[in-house]
Amino acid sequence: MKHLVYVLLGWLAWGGVEASAQLCQLEGKVSDAISGEALIGAYVKAGNQVVATDFDGRFDIVLPKGVVTLEVSYIGYETQQREVNCEGANAFVSFALETLVMKEAIVVTDIA
Repeated sequence: MKHLVYVLLGWLAWGGVEASAQLCQLEGKVSDAISGEALIGAYVKAGNQVVATDFDGRFDIVLPKGVVTLEVSYIGYETQQREVNCEGANAFVSFALETLVMKEAIVVTDIA
């Protein structure tokens, strides 16, 4: 009986190692393209997972290994999409977002 428990525990541990070998931890940073300042609270989307950046503009997301499409968005900035190859155990990517520029404004006034 004791031998069976050790075999079962070893089998479960091996399955956990195999499952984690299929994943890649992707870390990154999102910043302003002009000033280089970190964008706090920017959203990083990969498939159906969405994470927000921290106070340093950094994010961390665990994904299946392979090519993944990341979409980064922040209010007042252009959304960026990029394909990232996440093959190893860890990968790093950085995004520099550009601000949106208003091209035209219409001002309506009235005399009361």
